[in-house]
Amino acid sequence: FFFAFLAMQLSAESDAPPHPIPSQAHAQGLAELEDQPEHAAQCLQTGTSLHSAAARGADSEERVPDNQSINKSPAEAWRWMLPLAFVFLNECISVTMMYPFLGYMVYDFGIVTSKDMVGKYAGYISSMYVLGQLFTGSTWGSLSDRYGRRAVLSVGLGVIALLAPLFGLCRTLEQAMAVRLAMGLLNGNQAIGKAYIGDASTPETEGAGFAMVAVVWGFGNIIGASVGGLLARPAVHLPHVFAGTVFDRFPYLLPCLFSSLLAVAGLVVTRLFLPEFGRQQKRPSHLGLLPSPFAYCLAMRRCWIILSAFFLISFFEFGLQEVYPLWAISSVDSGGLDWGTAQVGFAQSLGGLFLMVGNLAVLPVLRRWLKPL
Repeated sequence: FFFAFLAMQLSAESDAPPHPIPSQAHAQGLAELEDQPEHAAQCLQTGTSLHSAAARGADSEERVPDNQSINKSPAEAWRWMLPLAFVFLNECISVTMMYPFLGYMVYDFGIVTSKDMVGKYAGYISSMYVLGQLFTGSTWGSLSDRYGRRAVLSVGLGVIALLAPLFGLCRTLEQAMAVRLAMGLLNGNQAIGKAYIGDASTPETEGAGFAMVAVVWGFGNIIGASVGGLLARPAVHLPHVFAGTVFDRFPYLLPCLFSSLLAVAGLVVTRLFLPEFGRQQKRPSHLGLLPSPFAYCLAMRRCWIILSAFFLISFFEFGLQEVYPLWAISSVDSGGLDWGTAQVGFAQSLGGLFLMVGNLAVLPVLRRWLKPL
């Protein structure tokens, strides 16, 4: 909330025009995009062309649905919001599920002699997923422009379904890092899902669409932390049931199997119920060629203020999610709590609950009080 408020104040205080763009066509296109910073942010995340965002509303033939015209009225928005929620739920769980048990997983690899020393290696594993998405995010965005959002979202869900169990079968640090890197390289669903909201929504439903992402992310934090904490190391929690089974040999396989099955369910829902919007975009001739997304970000002050605030929020959010479990499982002598995975998962699920409450109750009030950028 603090960084969002700071960004609003900085934008309100600055009336300076954007940096000049070399061509008149560039300037004309940016002028149309200046009133739609959220669309430009989606382009920056997905690597899609900016003219597609600029053309929104300027050309009635911008998108041609595959079969029939899609009803974008507020009353019909749930038809794409509910299936899309499954996509974001899977994305959140695949990221947060491992945090409660990642420290114990590194300790079981045998590369350290104490749980107090697992932090560096746990950071290597957890960073691989987003590192992979950083390298291929623009590629997946371009593919979604060409083949449709639903097809690319389906590929991402399929990757989670196939590779999540492999992560639970890892026995070395190198294996775990390689699997997580592959999951990131082959999955761009977080950015593509937000781009889908921009495609499917109208000015009346766009706010609800992005609010849905925040609510689902909080719900996913609850499920991911609970699954990762309660289902990891089942032979330790329930030795009379799981001792001597495959889950005793691979103590982190069970939560990964849950994530895989949920991804399969999300894939079915996406293929059956998520509407597909047009795969081709028609660019009005008067826009000409627009600069790259990065040039747009540098030219538009509001854009880099928003992205800077988002970077800081993400830095602290994910930093807390990763550091807190490592501190909680460390020994009491070193200042930790010596918790098990179940205790860590329960504590982190409470954080997800507060996140949901904040997005459902507090954020709407702030949106009424503070004008958007």
